Amino acid sequence: MASGAPASQRAATLRRALELWRGPALADFVYEPFAQREITALEELRVVAIEDRVEADLDLGRHREVIPELEGLIAEHPFREGLRAQLMLAASARIGPCRARIRTQSSLTSREARDCTPSRSWPR
Repeated sequence: MASGAPASQRAATLRRALELWRGPALADFVYEPFAQREITALEELRVVAIEDRVEADLDLGRHREVIPELEGLIAEHPFREGLRAQLMLAASARIGPCRARIRTQSSLTSREARDCTPSRSWPR
């Protein structure tokens, strides 16, 4: 898929392609030596397509939606750095608004604390 295509088109095309994938590659030949290289190559292509689709989803701002999927993929493929990088990106984008809210709340709390000095008399 051309990387210059719009993210929505990339995501939709890759999603449709991945829906066609059914079970393990060459499942009937999993124990045959002649098929091992092809099985490995096909599985690699599938994971790369998933990474590309997740990248398109991230470009579309679907950070929250991809986090559970990425966690599952990392459990399956613990040494794929691309998946871990995508998870960090998705998590940081999700945490960003939380940090802003925490900073705002912290700022308000500090301001409220300054306003509540003992010199003020409170109505009883």
